[in-house]
Amino acid sequence: MPATAEPWYLTAQVIVAIVAALTSLLVSVISFLTTRSNHRDVERLKADLADRSAQRNARIEYEFEARKRLYQECGPLLFELSELAERALGRIAGLARTAADGNLGSGAESWMGRGYYRRSTYYRLLAPLAMGKLLRGKLTHLDLSLDPSIHWQYALCKQLADTFTDDFDFAEFSPSLSYKPHAAGASQLRIDRPETYWQQGIPRGILDNAVTALISNDADGRRVLSFAEFEARFDGQQDGLARSFQRIDYLLESFHPQTRPVLWRSLLAQAHLYRALLFARERPPDPELWKNVWGAERPDFDWRSTEQRERIEAAEIARAVEIGAQYAETKTFALLQRIRTR
Repeated sequence: MPATAEPWYLTAQVIVAIVAALTSLLVSVISFLTTRSNHRDVERLKADLADRSAQRNARIEYEFEARKRLYQECGPLLFELSELAERALGRIAGLARTAADGNLGSGAESWMGRGYYRRSTYYRLLAPLAMGKLLRGKLTHLDLSLDPSIHWQYALCKQLADTFTDDFDFAEFSPSLSYKPHAAGASQLRIDRPETYWQQGIPRGILDNAVTALISNDADGRRVLSFAEFEARFDGQQDGLARSFQRIDYLLESFHPQTRPVLWRSLLAQAHLYRALLFARERPPDPELWKNVWGAERPDFDWRSTEQRERIEAAEIARAVEIGAQYAETKTFALLQRIRTR
């Protein structure tokens, strides 16, 4: 007998079953492949996270150890630098007061003619630079980027040294000053016109020799000489320190702000830099700091005597102070910008 044909609906059921089985199989394969892929992704993610965590922990450990070393190496020097900065700033302001009292200049009453006052002035102005030199020796193997405040204080110390060598730059500030210390016959012309022909800066190499002479190497390591040690050696004919300072002794000889206007501008720039250095102990460096660095604490830099106040305008005194501020701000602007963007 011929085979009985399957009902059409049974054939449809078989097809549906086959399709369902194939669909289930396909879903299982896809699920397997997806799970396997996800597993690989998860493992890669775990490895990446572990690597990042290791790098972060290593960075944290490095920064911790580097900061600790930075503070251990530089902390004591920065403390001493702050004390020296206060004394230097006090002496610059004191020069204005001493001049106003009639005790500066070329006369017999000039305090610069007295050994102690001249020696103490040299020491107060150059000892901070010697401390900066010691600080530089420490920082050559330390990471300055870890602490912007320390970087800023070191930069200020470097700029202080530049004020002694930038005498021609100070002369160019408006109103420009006639300044010709190396002109033919300057050694004679400076007697009558010291404001133009007297050298009012220090060549870099000669300055470095004097600053280096203030550093002692003894059993306790490298340190800045105390004033007592400096004074005891200042007049020694065979002493290297004495010879170094003899080469710069012209700078303060018969000094007065009126007859050494270029040097006075330099000293006023130093006053602003010293104030910023002291300010760095209170707050981090900021490009706006020069607008607020003094507050109500700026010393009176008016060097005019009672009689001179009738002849010399206050605007002339104020302009010299402004030039000091302008120099300090201009020379440190780029560094402050870099520190802020870190």
